Amino acid sequence: VTKSGYISKSGTLLLGGPEHRSFSLEKAPESIRENLDADWAGFRNSADNQAVTEAATPTDAGSVELKWQKQYGRGHSSGAVSSPILVDDKIYCYAGNKLMMLNKETGEQIKETEMAGSSSFSINPPTYADGMIFVGLNGKIQAFDAKTLESLWVYTDPLGGQPNSTIRYDSGYIYTGFWNSVKGGNLVCIPVDDEVPGSGDEVK
Repeated sequence: VTKSGYISKSGTLLLGGPEHRSFSLEKAPESIRENLDADWAGFRNSADNQAVTEAATPTDAGSVELKWQKQYGRGHSSGAVSSPILVDDKIYCYAGNKLMMLNKETGEQIKETEMAGSSSFSINPPTYADGMIFVGLNGKIQAFDAKTLESLWVYTDPLGGQPNSTIRYDSGYIYTGFWNSVKGGNLVCIPVDDEVPGSGDEVK
C-alpha cells in the first residue's frame, strides 16, 4: 500500500470472499533536499516529451570549437557511459557501477559514488526530480541525493531484467519498465519519498 508522502506498507493479504480492509499509513519525513534548477532533467527533458530547447546551436563548422573531451566509461556494454543530464550547472552520468558528477565547463569529475549495480548497456540517462537523481540498474532503481550523491533507497524488481525504459517522474512518483528475456517484464510505479532517512540501502 503506497501513497506519495507516506511510508509504504507491504505484506501478504488473504481474502476469503468479499471483504473490506482498511489500512493506515504514517506520514513520511519531510524532504530536506533542495529543489535544483535543471537545464536537462532526463530523457527528452520535460513532461511534454518533446526534447525542445532554446539553446543556440552552431550553424556551420567554422563556428564550432572543441571545449573539452574526457574519457569516462569503456566499451558498449555495462561499462559504457550513459547519456548525460544537466542539473544545477553540473553534468550527471554513470558508467559501470559509478555515478558521476562533472564540471560542465572542464569535464573534470567533481564527485563519484558507487551504485548498487550496473546497467546492461547504459542506454538511458539518469533522471532528476525533487532534489534526487534516479538511475536504472539491472533489476533495480537507485535514488541518490543530487547534491551529495548519497544513496537514499534501492528498488529491486521481482523479475529483474534490463532497465530498457527511461525513468519518468510525475507528481511524487517515478515510472519505468524492466525487460527479462525469460520471465517477461514489469512496468513499475514507485513513490520517491525517502521513507527512512539515513538508510542508504532502504528497500522500496
